[in-house]
Amino acid sequence: MWWARASTYIVADLHLGRAELMGTRGIAMPAAMTGRVLESLADELKRRAARRLLVLGDLLHGPAGITPDLIERVAAWRRDIACELLVVPGNHDRAIERVEQEWGMTITGAVWRDGPFEFAHAPDDLSGGVFGWCGHVHPAITIKHGPDALKLRVFHVDESRGILPAMCPLASGGGIRKHTGARVFAIAGDHVLEVRSPEIREVTRRTRS
Repeated sequence: MWWARASTYIVADLHLGRAELMGTRGIAMPAAMTGRVLESLADELKRRAARRLLVLGDLLHGPAGITPDLIERVAAWRRDIACELLVVPGNHDRAIERVEQEWGMTITGAVWRDGPFEFAHAPDDLSGGVFGWCGHVHPAITIKHGPDALKLRVFHVDESRGILPAMCPLASGGGIRKHTGARVFAIAGDHVLEVRSPEIREVTRRTRS
């Protein structure tokens, strides 16, 4: 999400190190996943000449995924990205302090306030006093047409908060129930489209904590 007035690019749930962590458990995952996420981020930050990158939690997937290779890959990426990096820590960001200095980032408290907004990782962490932005639940929908179904990551926005989709391409979506007054914006390729079709089936499977 691009906040133009503050020159800030906002993302959630990158889960860096997920492939590395699964590898330690004998589960094969695409080794290029981390590179694709970092490359996509770099392209957006440079295209917009962003002064700041704000991560709404789960920058990391877990301590076991913080391998020497991951540390060096992200450090090299960081040396090519001149903007400020702020991280609102999430439940997966255990041991994030190990890479705070090497990755040149600032870790905020569980809730961080800037201008008219507050930012947190999980919806339940928001105070509700001002409009809030968060991640954590990896919101997604499934659009059905006859026997076909298409699952899309979405932004879920209502009168008090906006929930960002997970940037990690392998993060399963769920946990969102559309309610009166809420708006859903789906990511379809290079486009973000508001979805109003009554044929939407909400994905309600909870993500792992």
